[in-house]
Amino acid sequence: MMGGTSKGIPSEASLALIPTKWSDLKRSLGDASDRTHKYTMYKFLFIMILLLAFFFRLFGINWDEGYHLHPDERMIIMVADRIHLPKTAGEWQTVSTPQSPLNPKFFAYGSFPIYLLKVASWLWGSDNYDRMLFIGRQLSIVFDLGTVILVYLMARMIVKSGSKNKKITSYNLQLKILFPLLSSFFYACSTLPIQSSHFFISDMPLTFLTTLVLYLSLRLTFNRQFSILNSIFLGLSLGLALATKITAILLVVPILTALLIYFLYTRKIKFFVFSSLVILLFAVIAFVATMPYAIIDFPTFKAHTLEQSRMRVDPFVFPFTLQYVNTAPYWYFVKNMVLWGMGLPLGITAVAGTIYVTISLLRRFLSIMRGGEIIHPWDKISILTIFFIIYFLFMGSSAVKFMRYFLPIYPLFCLFGSLFFCQLIERLKLKRISIILMICLIIVLWPIAFTSIYTRTHTRITASEWIYKNVPNEATLGIEHWDDRLPLLISRENKRFVFLEFPLYEADTREKWEMMAEKLEKVDYIIIASNRLYVPLTRLADCNKYPMGRCYPKTAEYYKKLFAGDLGFTKIAEFTSYPTLSIGKLQITINDDSADESFTVYDHPKIMIFKKIKSNNHVGEN
Repeated sequence: MMGGTSKGIPSEASLALIPTKWSDLKRSLGDASDRTHKYTMYKFLFIMILLLAFFFRLFGINWDEGYHLHPDERMIIMVADRIHLPKTAGEWQTVSTPQSPLNPKFFAYGSFPIYLLKVASWLWGSDNYDRMLFIGRQLSIVFDLGTVILVYLMARMIVKSGSKNKKITSYNLQLKILFPLLSSFFYACSTLPIQSSHFFISDMPLTFLTTLVLYLSLRLTFNRQFSILNSIFLGLSLGLALATKITAILLVVPILTALLIYFLYTRKIKFFVFSSLVILLFAVIAFVATMPYAIIDFPTFKAHTLEQSRMRVDPFVFPFTLQYVNTAPYWYFVKNMVLWGMGLPLGITAVAGTIYVTISLLRRFLSIMRGGEIIHPWDKISILTIFFIIYFLFMGSSAVKFMRYFLPIYPLFCLFGSLFFCQLIERLKLKRISIILMICLIIVLWPIAFTSIYTRTHTRITASEWIYKNVPNEATLGIEHWDDRLPLLISRENKRFVFLEFPLYEADTREKWEMMAEKLEKVDYIIIASNRLYVPLTRLADCNKYPMGRCYPKTAEYYKKLFAGDLGFTKIAEFTSYPTLSIGKLQITINDDSADESFTVYDHPKIMIFKKIKSNNHVGEN
């Protein structure tokens, strides 16, 4: 893997003398005689990276203390909890019908994660709603650790493949040593995968399966001899990915690219056809086995899929997607990834690397058009680049832009960023390892700061405890629809409250505000459990820009008066939990209120409580 004429690395005793310059490291790699110890330090470093990834993902796994505070996770667990094996002869007769007790009757997500959770819970003897929560999160950790390993293996394969070609070995030993390690380190420290590993959502198995398909596609081109097992695993991985999320259909692109490149290398048309059929066959088998009711209950599957697909073109399709109205395609994803999903140092490196690799691919195409060589080592990296570009163009243009939509290409961002970083090291001739370590330390600061939120009690739990302690019994609480109701059912105080729901997502009609005026007159407190409603609704106040029914001038006025204290309510409590970096006595708090709502609303939402001081709710009057 390390290439060149290296025979091994020094004995274990001499590893205590850590080299400080690349020249020392090269010399040590070339002087060792024991080939069996060649990769001892290399493997040790990768194990350390894997342990770091495991720590970030496991730390704070019980962040919501079992209250199921992630709505998507909650929904998956509810569906998994209600499906069951047939218990009677009559139920067994319905297995192949939509009435089967195994039919999730829910296809906003794929069925594979649901069935996987059900089976894992049954094997663990924890087949109930509450225990499924932690089993699911453990599965997410396993999936994402698998992604870390696959990122490492892909980078290693690329370097190993390129070691026989001088055009790629120009990166020298720095690339061979650093590229796989840095690629896996970058992904291990990526904050959005770390956060998402704390939830059991479809995105973590999807990211793993996407990366697995890419890895197996690379293997398809790297192996000069046909491997039926590789094609079988590739088909199974594709089928499971489709049974996780239907957008995985885009993975057909890297598979076809890999088959085409292999054909150009070998000119074996029989392999191309046979391998394609094997992949297709096992993809169908895997999909049907893990999502059978997409076929058996096709009308429901079609209806749910079409409903979800509407989010690509209409941000008004669901209330919780209004935050994406008038957000810039592509840029919104990239901005949130750089600032929050990875952090500035790693995010900038990833974007720079992506631009670098994309330009290299374009140059490759231009070279072919000008009569250059058809077969080139860069073609194998282009399998990843072509998929990245197509996925980026497709998902980046979506009207709805949840940060997690880009999770399947985070591994590629990390690979490309690592490749660019290694090239930068080569060109700038950064010879001291201490400089590299310092840069890695800077990168790891953001995930350290972010995971600090898991050292504190969840804001909704803290707010609930405060309400039970400070709000009188049988008080009337105004809560917002489409958000979690507070206080949570914490039985520490024997208090009961009356809840009135504010339908603020409804169109700004006279009827809505007559009803709101009545409710505001009755409530004693207003509980805002997150920024889910007030952020998008205050942005949609201009009816000259947005049509009637899709603009909220009176709702925006309501929030403006409420926050200013002009509605007869005053803010008496606020609960926040921002990422914080502690360096000795110095604490640096990072306010992430401007991040995509989905980055904060699940595990550290900002909560505000307002108390009525006088009746004065003239908002919404004509």
